[in-house]
Amino acid sequence: MYKQIVQLQVTISISKLRETLREVLHQVQEGARVDITLRGKVIATISPPEPSSDDLGHLLKEIRSQTKIQGDIVNSPMKDYDLLTEDL
Repeated sequence: MYKQIVQLQVTISISKLRETLREVLHQVQEGARVDITLRGKVIATISPPEPSSDDLGHLLKEIRSQTKIQGDIVNSPMKDYDLLTEDL
């Protein structure tokens, strides 16, 4: 199963970061971006690394293997409906 990508944005003061660094790093590991503030101004951002092209290729293969296209995806299903409503 592919991992769902959710971007969470967190803002934390540098003093609070010192107290909770382990928890903050765990959040980053789970996908969160953390803005670090000093006197109310953002001075840094901690974020997870960008996925490599190998990771994205593997993810795409996994999604394709779990996806099934049913029906006609080229022609609009509304085509027949439009023909029926022209006389109204």
